[in-house]
Amino acid sequence: MPEYTAAVSDESTECLAGQVILITGATGGIGSALTDACARRKATVIACGKRIPALNALADEIVSAGGVEPLIYPIDLAGASEQDYCNLIESIADNLGRLDAVVHLATQFKGLTPLALVDPQTWQDTQQVGVTAPWLINRAAQPLLVAAPSGRIVFALDDRELVSRPYMGPYGIGKAALDALFRMTEEEFESSGVAVYGVFAGAVMTAHRKKIYVDHDPADLQSVEAAVDQYLSVLAD
Repeated sequence: MPEYTAAVSDESTECLAGQVILITGATGGIGSALTDACARRKATVIACGKRIPALNALADEIVSAGGVEPLIYPIDLAGASEQDYCNLIESIADNLGRLDAVVHLATQFKGLTPLALVDPQTWQDTQQVGVTAPWLINRAAQPLLVAAPSGRIVFALDDRELVSRPYMGPYGIGKAALDALFRMTEEEFESSGVAVYGVFAGAVMTAHRKKIYVDHDPADLQSVEAAVDQYLSVLAD
């Protein structure tokens, strides 16, 4: 089953009604909760993930709770090609005719590892998922986002000091690179009318984050709902 809690604040609002939102990492802790929250606000979500059973389970949960059925799009970001991302965006254009927002939540973290012991394939896959995929998706989606009444791109950022610590490995390098990608994208899209946001949700109570924040007291981790509210605030801006 997807790792998410459906209860988020202000469920009755329809601030995203009619909008089309692409979310990568849609079956993760924050991704599944955000997909649910957007669907409850009447947005059509393209939920991207590599695990088809998890995507199907997420869609079923959302529909049973009264949300707009998300469109699931299975894709393995680690192995996807440039053409795969073009196909994704072309499919959205052909079937929905618009794209209002892209939220980059997909990431890969295999655990704390000394750089000397990192497997080269793990290094490459982590950068593909965390950095290359957002860049290629943004590039393919730019025409649709520019044409939208209020196009938005949202990056999931991390603590700069944390990701530069020893043993953060390819995850830390990837998150540092993603921060640079966010800043460049923000400035380059400024004149296009597309708003670019970077969200740092902090240490969140998900299985993924618990691996990263190993020295944190679980009581100090914020809820998934609180993190989702941060994403909703920029999506509804």
